[in-house]
Amino acid sequence: MSADKDKTNISVGVGATVVLSPEAATQIGNSIRNVGSNIGLAGTVGALAAGVAKSVSKSALPPVQKAGIVVAASILGAGIHIGASAINRANSGAENPGPNGSGNFKNLVAGSENSPLEDLLFSLDIINYACLSLVIILLMIILFKFYLNEDKLNLNLS
Repeated sequence: MSADKDKTNISVGVGATVVLSPEAATQIGNSIRNVGSNIGLAGTVGALAAGVAKSVSKSALPPVQKAGIVVAASILGAGIHIGASAINRANSGAENPGPNGSGNFKNLVAGSENSPLEDLLFSLDIINYACLSLVIILLMIILFKFYLNEDKLNLNLS
């Protein structure tokens, strides 16, 4: 028996129709938006951490302060990203202008999850805490530089 004689051509055709309800389409859209937002957040935090780490790596700061600066910069970047996402979400929902031509205020406070206004206030809170941590790191550096130097601090660790 030859291999050429045993060959048969079989073709199979499959057809499918996918019907989505409006609720399912909304859920799929929200899921895609959440994935995109998480990718953007990770990219922002990673890029800022890498940039700050590269610029701080050759400085004369102690390692703990270097790590604190990198973490604070990452948190600052996350806060900025969350705030920008909240503003974008509020602006993307403002396709229906009000009677005076401005965006609808309901877009800022309405929503199934957090409203864009709440997210924006939360991001400002994150930015405040990141800046406060940077001020604390700066005060620690000044304290160790001028007040806790080798002349004034004697530790007998032996």
